[in-house]
Amino acid sequence: FFIITGNRKKLIALSATDKSETGSKFFKFITSFDFGSDRGRKAAEKNAYSLLRKHKYNAAAAFFLLPEPPMLKTALETIVTKTNDLDMAFMVARLVEASAPSSTERSLALSMMGGGGGYAVGF
Repeated sequence: FFIITGNRKKLIALSATDKSETGSKFFKFITSFDFGSDRGRKAAEKNAYSLLRKHKYNAAAAFFLLPEPPMLKTALETIVTKTNDLDMAFMVARLVEASAPSSTERSLALSMMGGGGGYAVGF
């Protein structure tokens, strides 16, 4: 949730309190990279694909959303194809749309999901 809404500072603070091995690894990772840079983007993508191989689909989708700008299409494809959770995919698209700085990114989020901001009604 913090990744999707762009609250990275809160995510860092929260992960700093997690004393488990996984939590400390995540804290080290998230504080080691500037996800707006090419190096940070590649690191997030590499870790996301590693999580996909381990069948940790939700975590992989979250890692696809770490870079700036987020790899939204790949994250949504992961959610839809691997977890079959359309509700989560639409929620992610809506939250990314709401936190996107430009109108182009906002319209892109929903167009990837086949929506235009309204509801599709089938008769």
